[in-house]
Amino acid sequence: MTALSPATRRLLAVAILLLLLFGIWTLLVQPLAARHAAYDEQIAQSRALLARYQAIIAAEERLTRELDALREAESSSGGLLATNDPNVGAAEIQKLLKDFVAANGGALKSIGILPTENRGAFQRVAVRLNILSDIVALQDLLYSIESANPYLFVDNLDVRARGARRRQKDKIETGALQVRLDVSGYIRVDES
Repeated sequence: MTALSPATRRLLAVAILLLLLFGIWTLLVQPLAARHAAYDEQIAQSRALLARYQAIIAAEERLTRELDALREAESSSGGLLATNDPNVGAAEIQKLLKDFVAANGGALKSIGILPTENRGAFQRVAVRLNILSDIVALQDLLYSIESANPYLFVDNLDVRARGARRRQKDKIETGALQVRLDVSGYIRVDES
């Protein structure tokens, strides 16, 4: 065996040392650093989730109060007419419908009260309405009825063209529509 020169021995010792350091880095330090980075990411996600949960908890009391207020408002009116008397309920529906027809550009021909019907704990109060209207005003009227509070329901709807298109002095006019509709609302039956 031949003896290695001192420079070769030093070079070989440095190579072995570097190989040993690389092995320690690869086997110990790098997996620990990767695991530490994964833990840091989990901690950041957990902190963000905790902040969202804290915001939800902070809003809980306010949302609970708002929900209670909405439930109170709903239970007080509940979409029902504000009376237990069917005649007063019918008068209330008539007033609302007259206002809706006037606001939406229709012409009221007649309005009348229909017989009431008992439906469990509620009583149906209905009104028949005859109007002259164009299609846009009818659409607006139906939307007003649909979105009213107390809740109103269109039970029957009959639409007929009063006069088709007429020519008057080089001008075409669209005839009005004759509309008959039954609108109903509900009252709570007096259980006394």
